Amino acid sequence: MPTQNRRRTTLTTRLILEDADKILMLAQTKLNGDGFTLPGGKIEAMEFAKESLIRECKEEADIIIKKKDLQLAHIVYNKLKGSTEIVFFFSAKNWKNTPRIVEVEKFSDCIWVSRLEIPKKTTTVVKNALKRWFEGKIYSEIPKAKKKIAVKESASSSKRVMSKATKLKAKLTK
Repeated sequence: MPTQNRRRTTLTTRLILEDADKILMLAQTKLNGDGFTLPGGKIEAMEFAKESLIRECKEEADIIIKKKDLQLAHIVYNKLKGSTEIVFFFSAKNWKNTPRIVEVEKFSDCIWVSRLEIPKKTTTVVKNALKRWFEGKIYSEIPKAKKKIAVKESASSSKRVMSKATKLKAKLTK
C-alpha cells in the first residue's frame, strides 16, 4: 500500500455581517498580521461551524447572532505549506449589540466598509472569498503559494540568470 502524505486540516469560520451595503471588518494588530479580516476563528473539537462562529463573534466583537440568521455564503479550500485550511463563510443581516473590539490583543478596530471598497490590506483568504461571494459563487480554492525567486538588478547577476536560462534552454532542446 502506498504511503500517503498526511496533511493537518484546520476548519475555520468567518462572518460576513451585512448592514445595507456595508460589511463589518476587523483591523488586526501588528502582531497578528496588521491587515483586515472578518470576525470568526477556528472550529474547536466537538463544535459545529455555526456554533463556533457564534462563539467567536461574541468573543471578538461582542456580536450576538442566532443560528437561524446565519446563511452559508462561501467555502474556501486553502492549501498551505504542510496543511490545509477549510474556511466556512456565513452571512448575517440580523444581530444584537453594537460591534466593538473585545480581544484587544488581536484587533485594534472594527469598521464598516462598502462592498466596493474592501481595504487593500485585507487577508488573502477573506479577499478571495468576498470577491467570489459577490460573484454568487459558493466555493473557491487557493493553491499553495509558489516560492518567488528574487533576482538582483546588477549586471553580473542578470548575466548569471541569463547564463543559467541559456544552459537550461540548451538542455531542453537536445
